[in-house]
Amino acid sequence: MLLSLKCLFTLLRSSLKNLNQNEDVCLAGLYHSVYDTEFFKANLSVTDEDIINKIGEYSNFLVRVFCSENRGDCIYQNTLSVPTSVNKDLLYILYANEVEQSAKIGRPLNFYSKIASKIILLETYCEIGKTDVR
Repeated sequence: MLLSLKCLFTLLRSSLKNLNQNEDVCLAGLYHSVYDTEFFKANLSVTDEDIINKIGEYSNFLVRVFCSENRGDCIYQNTLSVPTSVNKDLLYILYANEVEQSAKIGRPLNFYSKIASKIILLETYCEIGKTDVR
């Protein structure tokens, strides 16, 4: 099982690299379930400090949000009111994970299309200098 988990995490990181994401987002993708999620229990005894030492504070923040309950709605609707650039990073991780896991978790295929549309919108706003889009 450890090998398959390693493959899954590597696939997610590769997907994010293929989407031209920065190293912080790719590292968050690699560690995306280290704190357990509503869908996956890693059951690891790690602390924030352990993970921060491996991937840095920002990547750890992304992982913490990704591991929260109702992460899809939280990230898609930006209920934490994070800045647009942070929300975009979270959406990329959510998108890559949904694409990799869609068959396993039974999400409708249109959910990740919806995420992709929002990413495109946020990319556009970030390019023109807007900072607060929800």
